[in-house]
Amino acid sequence: MQILTVPKDKPLRLAFSPDGRYLAGGGGRAFHLWDLIAGPKPLWSLPKSDLALNFIFTPDGSALRGGSHSEFARYDTLMGRSERDSALCVLDPALFSPDGRFGLTVGIDRDGGTLWLSCAAITSFGYAPVWEKRIRYDPQHEPSGYRVLLFSVDGNRVVRVAGRGTRDRNNTTQTRVEVFDAGDGKLIAHWVGKLPYYAGEGAIDPSGAVALFNGRALHIIDPSEPDAEPVKRVNASPKPLEAVAFSRDGSRFVAVGRDAVATLWDATNWEVKRRYEWKIGPLKSVCFAPDGLRCAAGSDTGQVVVWDLDD
Repeated sequence: MQILTVPKDKPLRLAFSPDGRYLAGGGGRAFHLWDLIAGPKPLWSLPKSDLALNFIFTPDGSALRGGSHSEFARYDTLMGRSERDSALCVLDPALFSPDGRFGLTVGIDRDGGTLWLSCAAITSFGYAPVWEKRIRYDPQHEPSGYRVLLFSVDGNRVVRVAGRGTRDRNNTTQTRVEVFDAGDGKLIAHWVGKLPYYAGEGAIDPSGAVALFNGRALHIIDPSEPDAEPVKRVNASPKPLEAVAFSRDGSRFVAVGRDAVATLWDATNWEVKRRYEWKIGPLKSVCFAPDGLRCAAGSDTGQVVVWDLDD
C-alpha cells in the first residue's frame, strides 16, 4: 500500500498506465503523474491544465494525450514535455475510451432535439473516423440527450443512459439504456425501466452492463436482458457514494464514498468481498490497474492511496 502526495489538489479522476507503473490524476486545479516505483511525490505536475479531467495514456504508455474545448496536447510520460496535438484539436473528443483506442465527439441540438455522436479511432499522431450517429430525444425530459455517456472499461462498448419521462413522486423516471458497439456504432442491446432521476454517474463493464449510483444506492442494469429488474445494493454506511469502477475483465467492482471506505464487490454475484479504510478522508475517485490486482483512490484531503486488492 502506498500513500501518494497531491500538491494542493483533490484528484477527481485517476488512471493507470498500460503497464501499471504510472498513475495519472487530475482535479479542478492541476494534473499530476506519479512513478509508483520512484516514490510518493509526483514525477511531474501541471497547474490548471485542461489535461486534468479528459486524458488517456497511449497504448504503449510513452505519452498522455488530452485536453478540452479544441485545445489538446501530447505529453511525454517521463518528463511531461508537451506539444500541441493538432489532430485531437480538430477532433475535439469529449470522451476517450479507457484503452486509448477511440475518441467520442458529442454535439447537442436542443432546439431540434438531436444528439450527435461521432466516434474516431485514435492513431499515433492522428485519427480515423469510424462512425457517426444522430439520436432523437425529447429536450423536455433530457436537456442534453443523455444522463450518462460512457465507454465500457475495455473500450469496446459505448453506453448512453437517458430519461424518457417526467419524475414521479418517488423521484424516479422512465429511463432508457442503450449499448453501442464502439467499432461500428451498431445498437447491440437496450433496456427501458424505472430508475432514480439522480442516478447519473457510474461505470460500464465489458459486456455493457451498467452500474449507476445515487446517494447510497447502487443500481446494476444488464441491457442484454431488457425485461430484467435492476440489481440494487446499498452502501453499508449512511454516507453517499462518490465514484465506482469495474476491473478490465468485469469480475470485480469497487465503490468509494464520503465514508472514506473503498468497498470491493464480486461483480458476478454482487456480494461484498472486502472493505478497505485508510483514514485519509472522504474518497472522491477510484480506478483499477489494468491487471485488476491493484486499485487507486483519491481523497477529499488531497491524498491518493494505491493498494493491492489481496492484501
